[in-house]
Amino acid sequence: MLNLYHNCIKSIPEAIKNLQMLTYLNISRNLLSTLPKYLFDLPLKVLVVSNNKLVSIPEEIGKLRDLMELVSRSTHCSGSCIYRGVNK
Repeated sequence: MLNLYHNCIKSIPEAIKNLQMLTYLNISRNLLSTLPKYLFDLPLKVLVVSNNKLVSIPEEIGKLRDLMELVSRSTHCSGSCIYRGVNK
């Protein structure tokens, strides 16, 4: 579990890809405008990205085979920002 809630983060460092046991990531209430592709190589089950400056969720999110919950409230996404391919 990694909780980076409300830290004024503008980008996620590439070193996060070394956390190969990470299943829960909360990066809500930051200043993120994009999600890096290397984030989607992690074994995440829960990804919380609410209250950022995101305008879209990258297609690479489909690589998160174990993802059970994607929380994306109050982002700058227009229309349907939630990726429809999240596993059930």
